[in-house]
Amino acid sequence: MSIYSVIGVVAGLVFVYLLLSLMCTSAKEILEVVLRKRSTDLETGIRLLLHDPQGVGLAKDFFEHPLISSMIPGDYKPAPQWSRFFKRGKTWSEFFKNWFLSNLPSYIPSKNFAVVLADVVLRPIPINDATGTPSSAVIRTSPEAVSQTVDAPAAVGGAAIAGGAVSPKPTLCESLGKIENPQVRRALLTLVHEGENDERHLRDGIEIWFNSAMDRVSAGYKRWTHAILFGLGLFMSAGLNVDTIAICNNLSQNPAEVQKLVAAANQIASVPASNPAPLDAIPAPNVLPVTGSDLSKASGQLKSGLAQLQGLGLPIGWFPETTPRDSWGWMRKIGGLLLTTLAISMGAPFWFDVLNRVMVVRCTVKPRGMV
Repeated sequence: MSIYSVIGVVAGLVFVYLLLSLMCTSAKEILEVVLRKRSTDLETGIRLLLHDPQGVGLAKDFFEHPLISSMIPGDYKPAPQWSRFFKRGKTWSEFFKNWFLSNLPSYIPSKNFAVVLADVVLRPIPINDATGTPSSAVIRTSPEAVSQTVDAPAAVGGAAIAGGAVSPKPTLCESLGKIENPQVRRALLTLVHEGENDERHLRDGIEIWFNSAMDRVSAGYKRWTHAILFGLGLFMSAGLNVDTIAICNNLSQNPAEVQKLVAAANQIASVPASNPAPLDAIPAPNVLPVTGSDLSKASGQLKSGLAQLQGLGLPIGWFPETTPRDSWGWMRKIGGLLLTTLAISMGAPFWFDVLNRVMVVRCTVKPRGMV
């Protein structure tokens, strides 16, 4: 078997891996719509960042701020956690209702987080002790606004104004020292000292703090994605009987099938990198929420990929001729299915890049006189 033929077999196999990876990615997006994984991970990460695991303190004030609540349809509800479910005595219906009907945002810009958190901790809304509602007698203003109203005979922002005299504006350290959450208070005071007691530097420090926390959340989401892709790959390779060893044997004995796969692979490899249409099923992870239209698109791509895979003419599917008849055959079958599963878990972007490289090599070693 010539090197040119071997490269053709490799290109066909990579093309099959790319199709399966795209199908698994579409299936993962369907799970994302159901489980709301991005939303719950983001909200859980913010609760841990603010040391409010129950979501009833500072995290609740944060999500109920107008700049954040405008992204949440309805009232804020902390995301359910599997580790706490059995301790609360809730029924399965209540748990799944809270999970599937989660209304949390999937993305919050770091600058918005910094502005909102600074506003929550520096200018909290006073609560009326009698009614438990925000007091309308006190106007929420910034310390800078108070210093500019020296001649106003009123009580603004907590600064008593009498005869044109204004009480000294509290420093950031004094304002942050009133935070009830000790961990957050110490963290923000540290940022204030590094920022020379300036609110703008405080917001910059909060933004960096938030980005560091979200890096950990993104890493956790990527680990979950790899685990889901591996599980979906195992289910898909075993369910469809996509055996890498059997496919390689089939392609090595059928040059016509190799040419058919290479032609299909060449169409994908020729797509410019700036407009990767074959990879439009791969969304940017942890960026934007998945909508109902995305769900329909993912379902359509899953069905299209399955139809295309079945039309390749490869030994795919559980038929009498593809089912082993002895123990050695089953061992080889299991090995081929595991190879397919490991390949799928690498992801569609990986196989798209590999396919482009293989096609370049194939063109390089193409024999003279061949079309």
